[in-house]
Amino acid sequence: MQIKAANFENEPTSTAIPEFHQWIAEAAYYKALARNFSPNLNQDDWLAAEKDYQAMLSKQQKNGLVSLR
Repeated sequence: MQIKAANFENEPTSTAIPEFHQWIAEAAYYKALARNFSPNLNQDDWLAAEKDYQAMLSKQQKNGLVSLR
């Protein structure tokens, strides 16, 4: 089964990428921690964290808390 990275229609600007990457990295770490760092699942953790980040941005945009344009 092939897993695709989340599709980010409204990617952050280049100045926001470091914060974006940091958020994903920390979220992926906590996902791995929750499953006791089982081997060979780090890519799944990263992809799930990307989806979580996109969902958070979409929710904030829907609520008028952030503008991505």
